[in-house]
Amino acid sequence: MTIPAPNSPLVDTEWLKAHVDDDELLVVDTSCDMSPDRRGGYVSLHDQYLEGHLPGAVFADVVDALSDREAVLPLTRPSSEQLSNAFGALGIGADTMVVLYDSTTGSWAARVWWLLRSVGHDRAVVLDGGLQAWTADGLPLEGGAVALNEADFVAHEHPELWADKASVLATACGEGDDRLLNAISRMPPGMPPEFWSNSRDGVHRSAWVVAKRSSLTPPVRPGRVRAWCTTTLSGH
Repeated sequence: MTIPAPNSPLVDTEWLKAHVDDDELLVVDTSCDMSPDRRGGYVSLHDQYLEGHLPGAVFADVVDALSDREAVLPLTRPSSEQLSNAFGALGIGADTMVVLYDSTTGSWAARVWWLLRSVGHDRAVVLDGGLQAWTADGLPLEGGAVALNEADFVAHEHPELWADKASVLATACGEGDDRLLNAISRMPPGMPPEFWSNSRDGVHRSAWVVAKRSSLTPPVRPGRVRAWCTTTLSGH
């Protein structure tokens, strides 16, 4: 039986516990971090995954397999062909319900969720709270790698989900009705009040809290919102 798609891009541990053994569900660990030298590089946390991951979870290498390896800047969006090959290798097919998580703030899982959407796969959600929420509920982990069952993944590109440098610059200069949204996950000290985190330890705040906080910021104009951060996610 096909798993019904949730009404939200987020699911909690209760939802995942109820579906974790379903054949159509695939849990994907997307964990990454800054490189040890802290000079702007990134590393996929595959060793951490091998030590302990959610039951049945496969590992997605965000830094290598899901980024453009030839680009000058790290974490550049790869081609649709590369994404098709990478997602297919993980076992994602047209009917697969994908649950993404990471071990930090959820931003890596959100990045892969956006990448999936950008090539036409909407049956994907992010585990709210990620690895921390799962272990905080006393739920078990598994060690070692999980065997991959390759699937046919056909990309259907949605270029409207991405913004290029020129369009962002135009928005920054006040052209049109679009608005820039800073979505960095860690707030530096002294940031103005309109910059705040909508998650804590990877758990996203309720829609009511986000809406209440949004009332403290300038109203969003009718145009598109272009989200950006310093590391992982860009789109509109």
